[in-house]
Amino acid sequence: MVVLTKSRGSGALVVEVAGDLTAATFPVLESHFAALLRHMPAAVVLDLSGAQSCDCTGAMALEATARMVSEAGGHARLVVPDRIVRRLLDRTGTTERVNTFTTVAAAISDTDIS
Repeated sequence: MVVLTKSRGSGALVVEVAGDLTAATFPVLESHFAALLRHMPAAVVLDLSGAQSCDCTGAMALEATARMVSEAGGHARLVVPDRIVRRLLDRTGTTERVNTFTTVAAAISDTDIS
């Protein structure tokens, strides 16, 4: 799994995740987000455009990250254009608990971020 972080001018921090979001990659994701939350931006957009698969542990990691962002006073958004990954997140209820979009632009322009 590859995790890349890049800023956007809107104040949102975009985190691109590529590869598999599974129990095997959970420690990498967890350590990256722990470091990220030390410098909490107003909004964090988790871009899963490059995610190839996701299991229940990956879904739990995404929800935990969104919860940490919220508890720190920020807003978390998921970007999930892939139907297979989206289906798993729908089944686990993740998309009901975390605002989810199909594009980064839509997630950034969401009115709750500003």
